[in-house]
Amino acid sequence: MEKRSDSSKKTRGNKKIIVLSVLSVVVLVVGVFLFMTIKDNRMVKKADSLVAIGKFDNGIAIYDHLLTANYSDRVMEKRERALELKEANEQYELGMESLDTNDRYKAIKHFSKIPDNGDELFQKATKELENIEEASTLEIEELMENRDFEAAYEMVNNYLRVAPASSNMKDLKDTLIATEEDMKKKDALAKEEEDKKVALVKAEEEKQAKAIEDEKRSQEAKAAAAAKNKELELLKLERARIAASNVLYTYQTVVTSSGNLRAAPTLNGKVLVALPRGTEVYIVDTQVESTERTWCKVEVELHGSYYTGWISYNTMNYSLP
Repeated sequence: MEKRSDSSKKTRGNKKIIVLSVLSVVVLVVGVFLFMTIKDNRMVKKADSLVAIGKFDNGIAIYDHLLTANYSDRVMEKRERALELKEANEQYELGMESLDTNDRYKAIKHFSKIPDNGDELFQKATKELENIEEASTLEIEELMENRDFEAAYEMVNNYLRVAPASSNMKDLKDTLIATEEDMKKKDALAKEEEDKKVALVKAEEEKQAKAIEDEKRSQEAKAAAAAKNKELELLKLERARIAASNVLYTYQTVVTSSGNLRAAPTLNGKVLVALPRGTEVYIVDTQVESTERTWCKVEVELHGSYYTGWISYNTMNYSLP
C-alpha cells in the first residue's frame, strides 16, 4: 500500500512538473510573440513615419525586412502603398521639372500617371493639369484670333496625344475646325467681293484709258486736219499772191453789174464811186486779203473824172486765174 501511495505521489509530482514546464514554455512563447509583435509594430510605425515624410526607400526597406522575417498582409499592403506613393512623387517631381523646361506635354504625361488616391499629391497634380489646360486653351484661342490655324491645330493635336480624355480640348478642336471653315467661307466671300471691285476698277480704268486714247486720236486727227487745212490755205494764199502779181499793171474790166471803188482795201473802206459793168481799170497794185478776196488798186476814168482807189478783183473776175 505504501509503495502504491509513493508511486501515486511521484506520478502527481511528475504531472505538475510537466504542466509547469508547458506553462513556462507557453508563457515564454507568448512573451516572445508579444515582444516581437510590439517590436514589429514599432518598426511598422517607424516605416510609416519615413514614408509620410517622403523617405520612401528607407520605409520600404523596413517593410521588406519585416516581410522577410514574418510575412504579413498588412505590411505587404503598406509596402505596396509606399511604392505607389514613391512612384507618384517621382512623377510629380518629373512633371514640375518638365514645366520648368517649358515642356508642357511631358508634364501632362507625368502628372496623369499619379493615381487618384484622394491624397494631397493627386490634388496638386490635378491643379497643375488644370493650369496647363487653361494656359494651352488661351494660347490656342489667341492663335485662332490671329488666324494661325496651322499652329493651333498642332497645339491641339499634341495636347490630345498626351491627354486624349480631355473633353475641353476636344471641344476646342471642334471649335477650331468650325472657326477655320467659317473663316474660309468669309475669306472666299471677301475675295469674291474684292475681285469684283478690282474688276470694276480695272474696267473703269480701261474705259478711261480708252476715252483718253480716243480723245488723243481725235485731237491728233483734228490737229492733222488743221495742219492739212492750214497747208492748203497757205497753198491757196500763195496761189492767190501769184495770181495777184500776174494781173499787176494790166487792164481789167468790171464784169458785175457794178463795182465799188473804195478808199482803202477793205469792205469798211469808204466808197469813192460805183463803177458800172464794162468799166475798164488799170491795176497799179494788189493786196491779198484772203484766198477768197484780192484787192486791186486801180486807176480809172469815169465820166471825165479820174479816180484812184481799191476794188475787189471779184467784181472783175470771180476767181483769179
